[in-house]
Amino acid sequence: MKNIIGITLLVLALSVIEGNAKSVVSTVVRSEKIELAKSLLESRKEGDAPSFKGLINPFSMSGRALNNLNVKPKPGIVKKVYTDSEIVKAVAAKINPTGIVRINGEDFLLFGQKKLKVGDILTINYENESYPIIISAIENNQFTVRLNSEEIVKSIN
Repeated sequence: MKNIIGITLLVLALSVIEGNAKSVVSTVVRSEKIELAKSLLESRKEGDAPSFKGLINPFSMSGRALNNLNVKPKPGIVKKVYTDSEIVKAVAAKINPTGIVRINGEDFLLFGQKKLKVGDILTINYENESYPIIISAIENNQFTVRLNSEEIVKSIN
């Protein structure tokens, strides 16, 4: 047993010594790299640096920077504002559950493997905007969705 421990320690010691020997760079290689670094640093002259005079800091909110921004809305593009009623009607058409199931006395809308209960929120995109649609009621073959104070009842096909 003592021989195994001794041999293991000897092998570990030799591997550590050999690993450290490979990580030490010879003085010739080291001096060549130092000379290369010195020559690269000396070759740069003061006139080589780019001039930043006259450039505007894009992160500054000074009047000069804001006045130079040429951001204007494109003519003819107006974003339409929809009422909650219009949004609920349009979004309800996109909500198509596959069925209703009752588990432990609680009704769930089924969307494939996903189950939603009363009070759950569906985030639905309409006209590049996200709207939180709340499932407010689930009955035998119909459910109610709500956005703010507007509700619509939809039957399951």
